[in-house]
Amino acid sequence: MQSIVIVGGGVAGLELATRLGRRLGARHKGRVILIDSAPTHFWKPLLHAVAAGTIDPADHMIDHARQAIDNHFTFVCGEVVHVDRALRTLTVRSRFDDGPDAHTVIGYDRLVLAYGSVTNFFGIPGAQEHCLALDSVRGDVSRGNRAISADCRSDLPNSSDLIALTASSSPFAPSVGRAWASATSVETPTASRTGSTMPGCMRESVAIRCSTVDQVRR
Repeated sequence: MQSIVIVGGGVAGLELATRLGRRLGARHKGRVILIDSAPTHFWKPLLHAVAAGTIDPADHMIDHARQAIDNHFTFVCGEVVHVDRALRTLTVRSRFDDGPDAHTVIGYDRLVLAYGSVTNFFGIPGAQEHCLALDSVRGDVSRGNRAISADCRSDLPNSSDLIALTASSSPFAPSVGRAWASATSVETPTASRTGSTMPGCMRESVAIRCSTVDQVRR
């Protein structure tokens, strides 16, 4: 029975693991293993709403372990630290175990690398240091709070163009940037209902002046 290992539980990796699990795992024709460093999956085009505080990310997450049980594949929560192509093995460091057994070696017949993407700043001076990149749920919550808090204090320079926003290099990037700007420029009583840690001033109509940065390689 062949072993198919998929590294990365994003849109592509999770979908592939689910389909192969149903097709091969359920019929015992193959073993499908999904590896990801996060225990849950979040659809990245919604990250602007997390940063704006208009949704609770927990309501939109897919639990990798639950998905694996329901669709006949195996989930391993960890980080791939070494690939041996000659022996066809992966060394995975556990996300939750720091002891002597933290590293596991997993063999494979077929390997799929579906790491996904993060924001590409294309070497633009100052971009990485000053942009708010929408790359992860945890990062977006902290970056959204930072942006909104700064606007409430009115301590950012150049009040007409205060915030530069970037999204991961994907077809969704321009729309995500515009959606975040729109979501944070209207009344936001929703933020308090979702349990967001937004500042109290967000209960009023606080217009945050944003400019989206669409990173396009020319």
